[in-house]
Amino acid sequence: MTARSHSFASRVTLLITALATGSAVFAAAMSPSEYSHEKARLATVFQSEKTACGDFGGNQKDICQEKASGKDKVARAELDYQFTGKPVDRSKLAMAKADADFALAVERCDNKSGNPKDVCRQEAKAVHTQAVANAK
Repeated sequence: MTARSHSFASRVTLLITALATGSAVFAAAMSPSEYSHEKARLATVFQSEKTACGDFGGNQKDICQEKASGKDKVARAELDYQFTGKPVDRSKLAMAKADADFALAVERCDNKSGNPKDVCRQEAKAVHTQAVANAK
């Protein structure tokens, strides 16, 4: 077994152990340099996804950009949680998911007008309120 495949096998084992026993083991599996590298990679991915939204127009472009932004915020919160394993970061991750889902839902409501748009926004707000309550 090469050093590289051994390292990969070790990481897989750590991941499985972390999922089974909690995040503290998983958090220890990521070094500060790996964290920085992953953060930089996420920035590149976000920029690429945002640039791809230029292919759309109107509200479809807005939806695409909101989706890319939400994915970026959730991925960053998830990375922080994976790195620290702290309960506060787990809460931040849940909030990032709730906020991203809400922002995307509101953007999708813009395709409607009048009362259906108002109802759509109210439903999105209700779902967000529940998600925030669950996150806390």
